[in-house]
Amino acid sequence: MPVLSAFEVVGLWEQGQNRHPVDRALLLLGAFQPNESYEQLADWTVGQRDAAILKLRMATFGVLFNAYIDCPTCKERLEFSFDGRTFQLSNDFEDLAIEIDGWRFRLPTTRDLAQIANERDLDIGMQRLLDLCCLQDESQTKLEWSAAMVQLIEARMEEVDPRANIGLDLACEACGHTWQSAFDICGFFWEEIEVRAKRLLHEVHVLASAYGWSEREVLTLSDQRRNFYLEMVS
Repeated sequence: MPVLSAFEVVGLWEQGQNRHPVDRALLLLGAFQPNESYEQLADWTVGQRDAAILKLRMATFGVLFNAYIDCPTCKERLEFSFDGRTFQLSNDFEDLAIEIDGWRFRLPTTRDLAQIANERDLDIGMQRLLDLCCLQDESQTKLEWSAAMVQLIEARMEEVDPRANIGLDLACEACGHTWQSAFDICGFFWEEIEVRAKRLLHEVHVLASAYGWSEREVLTLSDQRRNFYLEMVS
């Protein structure tokens, strides 16, 4: 199981800080599967991608996730934790395609998401996504997908691969409101990488100023040794 080193965390953050979230997801997946090109990784289904990134995150930062969210009813900030292993689902899926009313659809990939990334209208974006995923015969006529059809397709896709749509069951102690919120592992992990990278670069500055060490020398120290030297300097 790959684990991101301090040097790799800083490198990933540098590569992805000005990129679109879809591209950042591919960077994270590339760190998990370095032997495949981005062209190959772009064709992994969203569920396969997110499951791999979840594994990389837990291997790097641990299985505990500390998060927060504002209650949609009273706006109270809710802080909570959960174990990421709860969402580790089996990779054994017999068929990664669905059929509804004679129409066949494959599951969305990161390549598909990239093609609709700039679409601001969610309904239009979903229509375009279904067009990309539709495996229709040439003899069939393309239809405009109804809201009911879209909802049915989404539900079936989630059944086929639930890894692509992780939901958190939440409850606000302040007002009693309960709801489910989608969990974006790519965005969550990226925020952690950004925080970690900036802290590491600050540590490089402190130790380089004190000892004249290079960035690589500081980052290749174990966390324990780096923290010891930081305590010495302070």
